[in-house]
Amino acid sequence: MTRTLRGIFAAAALGLSTACTPAPIPLSNGQINRPLTDGEIAMAYQIFGNHIDYSRVRVHKNARSETNRAHVSNIYMTQASYRDDYSASSNTQVRATFIHEMAHIWQSHTGTNLVGEAVGLFFRHGGDYGRAYDYDLIDLLNFENLSIEQQASIIEDYFFFNETATQWNSANHCFEVITRADSIRTVFPNIPINPACR
Repeated sequence: MTRTLRGIFAAAALGLSTACTPAPIPLSNGQINRPLTDGEIAMAYQIFGNHIDYSRVRVHKNARSETNRAHVSNIYMTQASYRDDYSASSNTQVRATFIHEMAHIWQSHTGTNLVGEAVGLFFRHGGDYGRAYDYDLIDLLNFENLSIEQQASIIEDYFFFNETATQWNSANHCFEVITRADSIRTVFPNIPINPACR
């Protein structure tokens, strides 16, 4: 099964709560630059544990960009996909998109040159960067050697499937959770599995 769904940004505006973290203050140019909220740190910690220095991570609302991206300790979100607190979103895909970008922060914090890797992927796929996200189930056996986008997509998909697992959809859905969890555990041994899939 090849991952081909890249339309991952929710169009609906969601009401968000920032009870534990002060509301971000827009910069004079209308953009936002803020630290992670306590909820975002807790959400990311479930997967990445201590492999990220969360105090260094900044989230930016970038009104001039058409794509989300991460570099070193900075996450740049488009105006459409930016949230004041991703952990407060009721939309699982919105939270999974944030986790995808946090995967790039993990890669950067563990020594990966994201810009160099991204440029290589652009040329490897003939200028069609969208193809860099695709992976097959066989790729799950080789997580540590996958591209930055394949790794981030597998982590994103694991998070999405794990968050949406229920007793009613558990058969195929839990296969999706467990196969990705087994792959990711080669790097992050303590990631959780939804009780519906145990």
